[in-house]
This record gives sequence, structure tokens and C-alpha cells, in this order.
Amino acid sequence: MNDASVASQLVAGFYETEANSWRWTAGKFAVVLQPPTGSDRTGATLKVQLFIPDVQIQKLGPMTLQANLNDRPLDPQTFDKPGTYEYSRDVSADNLRSNLVPVVFRLDKFTSPSAATEGNWAWS
Repeated sequence: MNDASVASQLVAGFYETEANSWRWTAGKFAVVLQPPTGSDRTGATLKVQLFIPDVQIQKLGPMTLQANLNDRPLDPQTFDKPGTYEYSRDVSADNLRSNLVPVVFRLDKFTSPSAATEGNWAWS
């Protein structure tokens, strides 16, 4: 997330890079991705690495992440413990037939930006 060459793919809901490697997100955030070569025939896998601080789970309880790719929902994932996770979903070829693919993520629970130092979602 600190790679300046991909910063233009972060469309909304991302805060500044911290520790030169990760960013906090808002409750709704979006990216625009360029599909891998050949994925319009074979499909691909969307992967997001994330970290959930203990304070978030203590404060909010289990949290669910939902993604929509090209306005099509992908299966949600619920996290009930702190730690490092990977949200990974297979994406069919029909969803990857354009040069840029919008992906919108939503959290069912989140803290306000002012509480980011208490632990929001961190993406790396």
C-alpha cells in the first residue's frame, strides 16, 4: 500500500500510508484494478491482506467484510478474532472483461476516522 505506482487504484476510503507499509480504511472503500492477463478467459482470484487489531474486536465484536466487484457481490467473510487475514475470492471470467474493474468493500461495523489510532482495519 505504500507503492506510489498503485496509489491511483485506491479510489476512496483510504487514509495516508503509515509505517511506510500499510493504510487504515474507512467503513466503505474502493479500488479499481487492472485484471491479470488472460483472466477474461480463465478468471482470477481477488486477494486482500488485512490486519484486525484486538481493540477492534473488543470494541465492535465480530466484523464482516463484503466486496462487490463490477456491482456483483462476492461472498462475505466474518472475522471474530484479532490477527492477520487474507480475504480471497475467485472471480469468474465474465467479471473481468474490461481494462479496469471496480471493487467496493464494505464493513458491517467500523470506528470513525478519529478512532483510527485505536485500531481500524489495516491493509497491506
